[in-house]
Amino acid sequence: MAHAQEHLEREPSDVLASWYDAWNAHDVDAVSALMVDDVRYEDPAAPEAAMVGRGAVEAYVSAAFRALPDLRLEKLEEWTTE
Repeated sequence: MAHAQEHLEREPSDVLASWYDAWNAHDVDAVSALMVDDVRYEDPAAPEAAMVGRGAVEAYVSAAFRALPDLRLEKLEEWTTE
């Protein structure tokens, strides 16, 4: 699994593209690889307001993929900062 720190060397736009690719491939490991171990993840679609830690987010992502087997994310806008 790639380490999240490696993504710090990439352009934010490239990391965002990898995020969409990982979600659309339903690849929990690829989603996880884009996060640091102590990630704080907020998703309005999630049952919890915020999840803390890679394990909590991996569990959420896995559950989302099981519950929504045809889940696809579509990028409508891109807002990144360096």
